[in-house]
Amino acid sequence: MLNMERETVQNNAVHGRTGGVSGYKYPAIYLNIYVLIAAVYNSRRYKEALSMLAQSLAYLQNTPVISLDNGGSYPIELVAPSWQDLSNIWSAHGGHYHPSVLCKIRGLSFDADEIKRTLSDIRGSKTDIY
Repeated sequence: MLNMERETVQNNAVHGRTGGVSGYKYPAIYLNIYVLIAAVYNSRRYKEALSMLAQSLAYLQNTPVISLDNGGSYPIELVAPSWQDLSNIWSAHGGHYHPSVLCKIRGLSFDADEIKRTLSDIRGSKTDIY
């Protein structure tokens, strides 16, 4: 995993209801995760490294969405970094380039389902709630 970035969604508190209690909670956080798939072999096995990378690309082409047991589906897309970005990635990992591909896994969500401000159930009352 190279990096995570927050998917830009509105970040305002929303009204929610959990177990008879009303309140405000923050919406789920959506993240995109960048993953580097690299064929790291010694120079004598370079041909094998390229073959493994080609098999990885074939898998990604045939499986553009990861589906998990919990019902979540996450699209995977290939990313074409600039030469400068590619140089920075490999410099940070020791400076030796290896055949690789950069992927972006979209839309992982994290929701603590935590009510931030609880409110009593008020029925037929004119009480102001702040």
